[in-house]
Amino acid sequence: MKIKAVTFLYVMAISIFNGKVSNAAMIIESKTWNDSYYYLISPDTWNNVEAFANTLGGHLVTINSQEEQDFLWQTWGLSGTSVHNYGEIWIGLNDRLVEGSFQWANGEALNFSQWALGEPNNSGNEDYAHMWHSAGGSWNDEWGGRNFVGIAEISQVSAPSTLALMLSLVSLAFYRKISKK
Repeated sequence: MKIKAVTFLYVMAISIFNGKVSNAAMIIESKTWNDSYYYLISPDTWNNVEAFANTLGGHLVTINSQEEQDFLWQTWGLSGTSVHNYGEIWIGLNDRLVEGSFQWANGEALNFSQWALGEPNNSGNEDYAHMWHSAGGSWNDEWGGRNFVGIAEISQVSAPSTLALMLSLVSLAFYRKISKK
């Protein structure tokens, strides 16, 4: 089964299980690279995009190398030379718990950074990082209430357990619907 179909079924199962279908965030595109699946999520606030990434079984992207940064920017960030021009892109880096102490949403240590010149500067209490379009994809700290696209990352290692969870949720939702009749 293709990853897009699996993801669609998984999100639908979560929605059915929760008794609602989310109309906020949605997957625009997906790509694989190395050991991860990447999903471009429709524009929303940092917290909403992160919450949607969680329903997919991951987090906003953790960027661990220049190669990964380049892959993501070339895939979804380039302007003028690509059909993709999504503007600002949320990533999982933030300092919302301790000002000036940036960490990834998935809990990994910060071992690579691509800050734009003069960033992060916390101008106006900016706690969330994004790939900054006007700085060629270098990172900027920003207030989390802005509506930017985001990149969710799900490890391929966890994909089989995600599929099993999805099938379990679909079965449970189906059972709950039948037993209410």
